[in-house]
Amino acid sequence: FHTDETTKKVIESAPMIVDVWASGVGLTGKTGRGLALGDGISRVRKLYGPRFQRDTHSITLQWKDETTLILDLDDNGRIIHMQLLAATE
Repeated sequence: FHTDETTKKVIESAPMIVDVWASGVGLTGKTGRGLALGDGISRVRKLYGPRFQRDTHSITLQWKDETTLILDLDDNGRIIHMQLLAATE
C-alpha cells in the first residue's frame, strides 16, 4: 500500500511475488498458459519454448519487462513450486 501525495488516498499496490507450492501431482496452481504443478520439463518446452535457463532442480524464464517465473523441480523433474516475480518500475 502507499498513499497518493496529491489526493491523500491509500492505494493498494499490485502483488510483486506470487508463490504456489505443492507436494504431489494434480494439485491446483497454473500459469496463464496452463503450466501446472506436477508438470515436467516437456510441458515447459511445449508452452514456453526453449527460452529458459535450467539447472538441476530449477527452471527460470524471464520476459523482456523482467517479469520472472521460477520453477522448482523434485527429483523426478516435476514442478513442485512456482514463483512469479512481477517487474517493478
